[in-house]
Amino acid sequence: MEEIIEPKAIELSPPYAPEMIDLNPADENAHGGVSIEDGTAEVGFEVIMLAYLHQTEGDGLRLYRNDELVANTTIKKGEEAVDTSLFIPARRFLSGLNKVRFGIKRSSQAEVPTPDLVLFYRSAPPGGTPPVMTLKASHTSVGPDEADKFVLTVAYNKANWYDRIHVDCAGETVSHQLVPQPTSPLPPVPASIEIPIARAVLEQAGDSAEFKFTFFVTDYLTNSSPTSLPLPIDVHLQRRQLPVAVLREILADNSDNPAEVDLGKMNGGPLWALLYLADTIWQPQDFIHLKFTSVVSGEVAEHEETLPKKELLTQFNWKIPNPNVKPDSDVEMFYEQIRDGKVVGRSITAVAKVTGEPTIEPPSGKETWENEPVNTTFPLHIPVTIKSGLTVTSLSPIGNCFISAPKQLLVAKHCGFSWKDQGKTKVTVLLTSFWHNVGNTVSSHDINGHTIQTFNTSDAPIIFIGSPNRLIHSITIKASDQEPDIGGFCTEIAWE
Repeated sequence: MEEIIEPKAIELSPPYAPEMIDLNPADENAHGGVSIEDGTAEVGFEVIMLAYLHQTEGDGLRLYRNDELVANTTIKKGEEAVDTSLFIPARRFLSGLNKVRFGIKRSSQAEVPTPDLVLFYRSAPPGGTPPVMTLKASHTSVGPDEADKFVLTVAYNKANWYDRIHVDCAGETVSHQLVPQPTSPLPPVPASIEIPIARAVLEQAGDSAEFKFTFFVTDYLTNSSPTSLPLPIDVHLQRRQLPVAVLREILADNSDNPAEVDLGKMNGGPLWALLYLADTIWQPQDFIHLKFTSVVSGEVAEHEETLPKKELLTQFNWKIPNPNVKPDSDVEMFYEQIRDGKVVGRSITAVAKVTGEPTIEPPSGKETWENEPVNTTFPLHIPVTIKSGLTVTSLSPIGNCFISAPKQLLVAKHCGFSWKDQGKTKVTVLLTSFWHNVGNTVSSHDINGHTIQTFNTSDAPIIFIGSPNRLIHSITIKASDQEPDIGGFCTEIAWE
């Protein structure tokens, strides 16, 4: 009769789990770990009983997780030297330590257990479910002076020691691991983590006004969080940062609050952006790109232009049409310096809130200067709106246009007149006292400043006609260099 030898625990190996994760650093309480992906796989988590000494047909193999029977089988004929696989069903692992063992049972003998295989498991990935992940920056604008002290701060739910945080810096990756000090017990994981971003990383990724940072986290069980929402930062290591433009409803109002745009103060006229284009920074061959955006309830109105620097003054005032400034909107305005087709400078973005109610300009009117005091002077390149609604601007550095006598405006070489943003179909101009009729000109212009009609000055009424497709938005009077006096007089401007 064949002798049956009972298997002994000391002869049995612990279960083997091919998907077990080697923990780095090692955990003194666990042999390895199980990822959420493997612990929730529908096929189950495979555990192998290695063939043991005296493995015999009919031996019962039972698989336990924390003393709970989760699977079993019987050794069949021909399998006496074969390893046996059983599976822990999906979602049976608990957060923390899970003890896994086999039991070997013969009908006439007590069950013999294997040594435990201790597996560490987490039921939630970094960030939690649903994920909570935040990303903040020490600077919203990073130039050469900020590049060596730029720091990101990340925070996320379910943070643990030995998590690896992977920060994507516009295509360049910076990784950081949460490693505690060697103390016992371990200190709490910090609620937020500061990660310095080296200048070299920013330089490698390249300048961008929308330099995007994101991050995701993997724990040491290889569980991964989703990617955070992007955090855009203006990075300009090779691109200078230009001063913010000043927004004003009235150009000459030095006490104006640039963070608020009052439609009532605009009085139907344009919004102005005041810029200082320093000669030490700008070159004549440069171009300037300006963009204004007004957003309210998802509706966006934009106004943008690209202009040659050589045609602009150092103190440059950019005109933003009234219809582009939406009531109750949030507005932004920035400008860029373009050289050889590349953006080499970008301004800080000016932001403001629009308040007040829009003003409707009367469609017709007349200015005879009788309501303007004598000696009223109109400053160079600063539009001034007078009582009739007409806007007057001196355009020549030789002298300023001014009210020289009752009902009489002296046109000092070059003067402009406009009607805010409402185009006209007919404009009549009355002039007097120009010495020459040839060379001294009166011109009408459309909304883009392009000339519609030009006439020589005359003592007879000069009449400009616009069309529905091309309304008159401004008039200019310009004396030639041959004019012996500084200019002539305007006695009336009428519009409809």
